[in-house]
Amino acid sequence: MSADVFVRPTRYEVTAWPGPVDGVNRSHYVLYVEWRGADRWCVTDGSYCYRRDGHATYEPNPSGRTDRFKAAYRFPIEEALEIAKRVAPKLRVGGGPNRKGMSAAEMWEWEQQR
Repeated sequence: MSADVFVRPTRYEVTAWPGPVDGVNRSHYVLYVEWRGADRWCVTDGSYCYRRDGHATYEPNPSGRTDRFKAAYRFPIEEALEIAKRVAPKLRVGGGPNRKGMSAAEMWEWEQQR
């Protein structure tokens, strides 16, 4: 007896990283659009979710996700992809209290000079 097999895409990768996929710091500049059920998707970097305005907040465990949280951080797929494409070029990594950090393009250039 054979079981039914289902295939469904549940995660998209969105990044402004200009170089190859094996860049040392590339993973810091990747956002994911992940399925959360019932045509609801989130934009996440793995720990934080992003709202329409680009604000990020820690994503609680499923039992801690209130209806208010879901309303602010869950979207139809087309909207989630648009949000991720808008936020990805704005990601900055490596900033401290007095530094703005580097964009994906700046980090890639820095890697090339090393």
